[in-house]
Amino acid sequence: VYKYTSGSWDQHGSSIIGEYICNYLGHSVSLSTDGKRVAVGATPYHSSLLIGSVPSYAVVYEYNDEGDNWVQLGSKMIGASQITNSFTNGKPFNGWDQMGYSISLTADGSRLAVGAPYSSAESEIRGYRCGAVRIYDYDVTGDWVLMKEFIGHDPGGQFGFSISFSADGEILAI
Repeated sequence: VYKYTSGSWDQHGSSIIGEYICNYLGHSVSLSTDGKRVAVGATPYHSSLLIGSVPSYAVVYEYNDEGDNWVQLGSKMIGASQITNSFTNGKPFNGWDQMGYSISLTADGSRLAVGAPYSSAESEIRGYRCGAVRIYDYDVTGDWVLMKEFIGHDPGGQFGFSISFSADGEILAI
């Protein structure tokens, strides 16, 4: 994260580093209006070597003035890494939903929308890679709570490829 001060762009806090090889942390990012919270999506490289082992996810960090660093706020929101159902003929299939491919944080940083355009969670009903968008609220327990999940209707439609919240979090464009 960088901050513009006195005519120059300087790093703001410590670097935010991914924890897995090839997890592409930062594929998508969104800041609260005051810049104190940043939501980050991680969409791992798809490889037969990584099937089921490196999940996609979204995570929110909050800036700590005293330590000049970014601290994880609540739990990570983890995407589906593997599904097994009749659509896959009973064999495990890397769901690779790419949760975090798109991400949008409200102005105050209390509500988050996360796109998973390759989601096939309801593949038997709606089709392969129909996509999904999940809305989370940060609650008083200090964690992100899933409030709503929207599932795409078209096979291959990749619903959730791009998303954007209004500042107050009352309107979501998908």
